[in-house]
Amino acid sequence: MTIGVDIRVLANEKDGGVYEYASQLLSHMVALDSSILFKLFYSSFRVPAPSFEWMKKGNVSLHAHRISNSALFLASYFQQPKADLLIGGVDVFFSPHILSIALSPHCPRTVTFHDLSYERFPEFFSWRRRLWNKAMGPKSQAQKAKAIIAVSESTKRDLENIYRIPSSKISVIHSGVGGPEIDKKEIADLPAKYILALSTLEPRKNISGVIKAFEILKEDPALAEYHLVIVGPSGWLYESILDQITHSPQKNSIHCQGFASKEKSLYYQNASCLVYPSFFEGFGFPPLEAMAHGVPAIVGLNSSMPEVVGQGGMAVNPYSPKMIAQAVASILRDPAFHKVLKTKAEYQAQKFSWPEAAEKTLELLLKTSTE
Repeated sequence: MTIGVDIRVLANEKDGGVYEYASQLLSHMVALDSSILFKLFYSSFRVPAPSFEWMKKGNVSLHAHRISNSALFLASYFQQPKADLLIGGVDVFFSPHILSIALSPHCPRTVTFHDLSYERFPEFFSWRRRLWNKAMGPKSQAQKAKAIIAVSESTKRDLENIYRIPSSKISVIHSGVGGPEIDKKEIADLPAKYILALSTLEPRKNISGVIKAFEILKEDPALAEYHLVIVGPSGWLYESILDQITHSPQKNSIHCQGFASKEKSLYYQNASCLVYPSFFEGFGFPPLEAMAHGVPAIVGLNSSMPEVVGQGGMAVNPYSPKMIAQAVASILRDPAFHKVLKTKAEYQAQKFSWPEAAEKTLELLLKTSTE
């Protein structure tokens, strides 16, 4: 049994959720059955292929090419070159994201859809990103795929309702939670008490609403000691967020930490709560990661968020900074309530497992290859 995997999504760690999904899922999946050969397809003219410990296993082979992705995307419209042939043939091809790729007509493909935010909220994306999403042809990919993985029930509903994909073709396989743990300690210059906002700085993540909510929160003298720590890479229109911070009356209590991957666990461990009122999420790793650390999460009442957070946090109207502030205040003011949410958060996070996700994904791939 040979499985081809498109690992181009692993070229950039700052790609966030998709990177986390592919790296974690594959590291667990290749360890499940040493008799299954995983052929990894990678191509880039400038960026070298990624390197992980799991890629050194005997049943994993890397096939790296120096073809630019721009050229590959353009060539895929002419169904060339066939990726499965470039890696020596496979029984099934797995795409952990909707990157366009050409395959032989007989090669079955399983593709993961993380969300359809670009269909529901195009205004949250730059014109370049909208053009990229259109160029990938996600609807056509969904229609041509032998099987589809949706990372949430919310994404499955969107595939059914927006792309009219039959329910029988879509399998919901929740992502897991994990990553390196760091012993509890302090990060230099980090405040003792803080609310954490962890996401890419872009309009869809609603960091602007978080800042407004924090300003409302600080009007309460009992919460004067709390700071807002924002962690994440710069995204589209991030300049407006930095400008908002600069002109905020609470600017001295707002700390923008930038991109932090290895220290992420440490930020969670020391936070009082996570504020993540995104306008739309296909899955949303930060709330789940926070809950795994016993940190209650406040999320937007939309898309997959209630599904992921469950009773381990609070879901509020993301368009209302006042409601976001009230939810945060209810956690910070009441230690007993915080303790209850902490317990529920840890319990909810235990429902999401990378080993389980890997087993279900491999089972689907094996099924897809034989149908």
